[in-house]
Amino acid sequence: EQIDIVGLVGGSREFEADRSTGEFTPMVSVQYEPNDNSLMYALVSKGFKSGGYNDFLGDATATGFDSESLWNYELGFKGTFMEGKLIANASIFYMDWEDIQLQVDNPNTPFFDPATRNAGTARSQGLELEITSSPTEHLQLSAGISLLDAEFTDGTLPNGDPLREIPRAPDFTGNIQGVYTFPLSEDYKLDAMINYSIVGSHYLDISNIGESKVDSYNILNGHIRLYTSDDKWSLTLWGRNLTDD
Repeated sequence: EQIDIVGLVGGSREFEADRSTGEFTPMVSVQYEPNDNSLMYALVSKGFKSGGYNDFLGDATATGFDSESLWNYELGFKGTFMEGKLIANASIFYMDWEDIQLQVDNPNTPFFDPATRNAGTARSQGLELEITSSPTEHLQLSAGISLLDAEFTDGTLPNGDPLREIPRAPDFTGNIQGVYTFPLSEDYKLDAMINYSIVGSHYLDISNIGESKVDSYNILNGHIRLYTSDDKWSLTLWGRNLTDD
C-alpha cells in the first residue's frame, strides 16, 4: 500500500500483483588445443534478467516490466609463447538483446523519477586483445585494446524519440602498462609502475543528449611501492590522473 498524503506521486493506492518468470538458458562451448601452449574456443550462450515491478511513481501505479534476454556468440584464442615470456589472448563477440531493461525518466512528472522499462532490441559487437610480456626477470609489460560497436536496433524513449547509442559503451578503449621490480635485498623489493589508458567518446545517459556526452580522454597513473618479499606489508606512493585530463 502506498500512502501519499500530499499527492506527490499521484495519490494513495493499494496495489497487489505477482509474476513468474522462467527461461531456458543453454550454453554450448567447443575448445581445441593444437598444442600445449595454445587454445582456441567457440561459445554460444543465452542469459536473462527476470522481470519485476517499479516503485509507485508518477501515476501511483507499480508498472511491471518483462524479463530481458541475451544471446552471446564468441570466438577466442589464448596462447603462451617464448617459454612463458609472452601471453596473448584475443576474442571477437556478438551480442543480441531482446526486451532490454533500461532506467528512463517519466516525462509526465515534474521531478526525476527513473523507472525500469523494456525498450526493444539492441546489439553489441567487437573484439578484444590482451598481451603480456616479461622480457626480463624484473620487467613486465602489458597492453590491451577493445573495439566496440553497441547500439539499439529498435525501441523508443517515453517521449517518443528513438533509442540510439547504448550509454557507457565507448567505441574504443586501450591501455599499456609497465612494471619494473628492483630487488633491494633478500627481504625487500621496490617496484615502479606506470599505466596509460585511453577511453573513447560515449554517452552517460540513455537519451544521448549533448550534456551527457563524454569526449575521449586519456588517463596516466603510476606508483612506487616498497614491500617485503613475503608480502606481509607494503608502502606505496601513488599518483592518479597525473596529466589532469
